[in-house]
Amino acid sequence: MIRGIDIENFRCFHKTHIEGFSQINLIGGQNNAGKTALLEAIFLANSPHSQSIIFLQQKLRGEYGDALLPERTWNSLFYNYQKEVEIRITATADGSTFGGRFVCKDTYKKPRIDLEIAPQDIIKIEDNSSVGEIIQSSLISYRISPKKINPEPAMRINARKGEKKFGVDGGLPAPIFYTHFVPAGFKQLAEKLAENFERLLYQGRDKVVLEALQLIDKKIEKIDIVGKKLHLKRNGEIPMPIGMFGDALNKVVDIVIRIANNPNCVLLIDEIENGIHYTHQHDLWQKLFILAKEFRVQIFAVSHSLEMIKAFNDTSLKERIGNDISYFEMFRSQRSNEIVANSLSEDALAYAIANKQSFRGE
Repeated sequence: MIRGIDIENFRCFHKTHIEGFSQINLIGGQNNAGKTALLEAIFLANSPHSQSIIFLQQKLRGEYGDALLPERTWNSLFYNYQKEVEIRITATADGSTFGGRFVCKDTYKKPRIDLEIAPQDIIKIEDNSSVGEIIQSSLISYRISPKKINPEPAMRINARKGEKKFGVDGGLPAPIFYTHFVPAGFKQLAEKLAENFERLLYQGRDKVVLEALQLIDKKIEKIDIVGKKLHLKRNGEIPMPIGMFGDALNKVVDIVIRIANNPNCVLLIDEIENGIHYTHQHDLWQKLFILAKEFRVQIFAVSHSLEMIKAFNDTSLKERIGNDISYFEMFRSQRSNEIVANSLSEDALAYAIANKQSFRGE
């Protein structure tokens, strides 16, 4: 289980240390306080692989790079676009330390010399482009391992001028903890959702998904796979594709399937409140508390919703979760201008909510 993290030169983080993570963690704060970037940092600490970086850049941030200006591809990963300073993310878990280092290296165009011409002649360039032009920008990823390995395993992602796809050289060991990221507003492909549900079906664990669905809609009585898509049947109605039931059901199914299919993993959920009506939020937290413990999954969720944070706190107090949960208020320090994460206990959070004190970076 991840207990703490140090982040340097990544996204909005210049230098930030956070500790005190529990099995279930909720992070609150204003917009641009670094909540999503914290999830990204945890993701990269566990898995500094090319697939992770490309996922964060493209699917999460919608940044596909510039085929004409490859040097801009990795800018947003670095604090204040300082590509000359390496990114360093290290996490601690029960005594061990692991993470990733990321270095950007640009390759410049070089002149091509015609060796047949006399030394006194002028050297000719192979074309009309500038010699100082950047033709490739590479992000080099190094694994920080619990075991001291020399040299560190490395992998290079190459953004080449004129090419839309990245090239990848080398590889890294498997992640420390398998990590799953659920972006805000992300809807899993219907075929992929059905495929993942089918895995649970073969293991006889499909009931856990139905129970979670019934938290949102008590009339749902059955889940089927029809034409490689999930279909839900409500009492007295014909089965219909899950896409017909709204974002809340899709999101709940996706989260629950990820937990039940991947024991001992880390689950990152951005803007967990999206699509979930406030009347169902207490039940959702109760189910997540139960599933996290049953499948030994560590959850990091982000929210700036008063209702969702209050539901988290109320459910924790009611179920007497205690040391298994943590709440963090993220904000930028006015004194140091660094991102800070302030941990609030159950009682402290309840008091702040009741007395309208700061708990979301106000």
